[in-house]
Amino acid sequence: MSWYAKVFAALPDPRTGNAKRHDLLEVLTIALTASICGAESCSDYADFAVDREALFRDFLRLENGIPSHDTFSRIFRLLDPAAFAACFGRFLDELGAAGAGVLAIDGKTLRKLALNVLNRARPDVSVRRKRKRSGWSDDFARSILGQMR
Repeated sequence: MSWYAKVFAALPDPRTGNAKRHDLLEVLTIALTASICGAESCSDYADFAVDREALFRDFLRLENGIPSHDTFSRIFRLLDPAAFAACFGRFLDELGAAGAGVLAIDGKTLRKLALNVLNRARPDVSVRRKRKRSGWSDDFARSILGQMR
C-alpha cells in the first residue's frame, strides 16, 4: 500500500450499496489533482477528470469510468469533516516528508510570480480562466510559460 493510500485508509466511506461505484481513494485523487490545477467545484473536478482521463488511467483503475460531478458532490457532502481533516493533515505531513531536501518558495512569492505571468499573457482571457486552462491544457500552459522569457 502506498503512503497516500495509508494516510486515507482511516477515512470511513459513508456511501452504501450502488453509491460505492467509484473507489473513494480514486475520487479523492482526482479531486486533489484537479484542485492543484485550479478546479474549484465538483463540476470542475468532473470536467478535469474527463479532460485528463488518459493520464488518470495510467495510475487509477477507474473500473466504472470517470465519476460525475454528482458523485463528487455526494461524496464531499457525506464525508465526516473531522475524519477527512485528520487524514488530510497526515497527507500534508507525509507530503512534506517526501519532499525533504526540495527547495521551497513561499506561497506569497510563488503566487505573485504566477499572477504576474498570467496578467501579462492573453489579456482577453480572465486570470481565473487562464489558471484553469493552464491546468487542463499542456499547450495552453506552455503558451503562458513561454511568455516568461
